[in-house]
Amino acid sequence: MARRVVKTADGEGFLRAMWDSLADVGEVYEVDLLFTVERTKRRGVFKFRLAALGREDVPESVLRAVYLGEYPSSQVATLEAFLYRCALKLEHILEMQKRYPEGKA
Repeated sequence: MARRVVKTADGEGFLRAMWDSLADVGEVYEVDLLFTVERTKRRGVFKFRLAALGREDVPESVLRAVYLGEYPSSQVATLEAFLYRCALKLEHILEMQKRYPEGKA
């Protein structure tokens, strides 16, 4: 997977890096991605869910991996950085599943 060097204030750079990362994830792991956003009970906080689904043309099209995150949080300053982080976390989950198919990760 290609990694970009993104500066903190580069919102567009984070979005491009996220787009590239998700395109690579879809291709390498043969998954379709579903991105949803919901309000939480805490005012001003949103829950983001990024899911990797097996391709529809494969008979066992199933949910392969999910990453959940809430924004805003203390871990990243901007929404763009948070979204890029979500993409990297989902990629890490899929990589661990591939590396340890028996669930030893």
